Amino acid sequence: DWMYTLSAPFMTNAFLAGLCISLAAGVMGYFTIARHSTFAAHALAHIGLPGATGAVLLGLPVSLGMGVFALGGALVIGLIAGFGLLSVIASVLLALSLAATEVSGSKPVGPALQPVLQALLGAIRVGG
Repeated sequence: DWMYTLSAPFMTNAFLAGLCISLAAGVMGYFTIARHSTFAAHALAHIGLPGATGAVLLGLPVSLGMGVFALGGALVIGLIAGFGLLSVIASVLLALSLAATEVSGSKPVGPALQPVLQALLGAIRVGG
């Protein structure tokens, strides 16, 4: 019975959490688009992945590793944004974070990305 499931206390909490997240994401998304920084925001999500992997390897909380790497990436992008090369820097950081995630063995990539990673990493690549 769906009504029983939807009226369960954990579902009430899930609906409230989803409402809060959707409101915050909507506001943040509006300002991200208004400031023309969607590519940099997308890159920051990928920059955090090696941090999360490193945190797991060090026995630290995943959110700490991801947050530190994403904050560091945001600072680097912010420092370099004054030179007018924001999309170039975001592209490079996105490629480097993909390479770092692959080297750390976080999640193997599909065969379509194998030539790209081979060109990026060459002989140091350790995943398959």
